[in-house]
Amino acid sequence: MADSSLTIERQQTEQLIVRAAGLDPITVYLRDYAPGRGTITITCYGCAWTTGWGAMGANTVAQFVMTGHVEYLLGCFLNRQYPALSKRARPDEERYLAKVIVAVQGALARSGL
Repeated sequence: MADSSLTIERQQTEQLIVRAAGLDPITVYLRDYAPGRGTITITCYGCAWTTGWGAMGANTVAQFVMTGHVEYLLGCFLNRQYPALSKRARPDEERYLAKVIVAVQGALARSGL
């Protein structure tokens, strides 16, 4: 019996594989829902981080991440603005994620997205 309250919607997601010196391959999923609204998910070495924004001006997610400050993006990925949801990141995870973010920013800048 089908659940009539269930709907399925297909959306386009951009996937990038980033290879950077000193890091395992990084997979980046970018989804723009509407102008200025979207999400990003990054996976690397068995870890995953995701965040999204509902107000990025006229930017795409790629443009927003490419020009964002690493510390701001780090806080978004670790949910620092919501202490109850905040990941209890160890300092070594924060340093690792910061390196990943910098690699992703460089890849986005070269990708033309």
